Amino acid sequence: MRKTILFGGLACLALAACQTLGYETTAHHVAMPDDVYRVFEHPKKDRIMTAPSLGAIVAIRPGSVTSAIRDREDHRAAARKYLDETGRAKCPIISGREIAGPQFQFLFNCPEA
Repeated sequence: MRKTILFGGLACLALAACQTLGYETTAHHVAMPDDVYRVFEHPKKDRIMTAPSLGAIVAIRPGSVTSAIRDREDHRAAARKYLDETGRAKCPIISGREIAGPQFQFLFNCPEA
């Protein structure tokens, strides 16, 4: 029961961040060597939010930090792959920052066609 409550609470983490920051709530999945990241688009199409899989979040023990989840470069690589896979390979990522727990926001700039 406790695990179900924890899992349900973590599932809401990304959705709460989505709603607060104005992101779409549909998760797009990007497979990386360390995890399958969830990526959320912003309606302005100039930023995306990455989040680790729910399984990776549940695997964290209270009080510990794992580099696979907290490492911005892993999230940046997932963001880059997502942009590449969605036809935006020429859109450079301009900045990235942690926004809510193990979730990161990446701003990108797409040149006009």
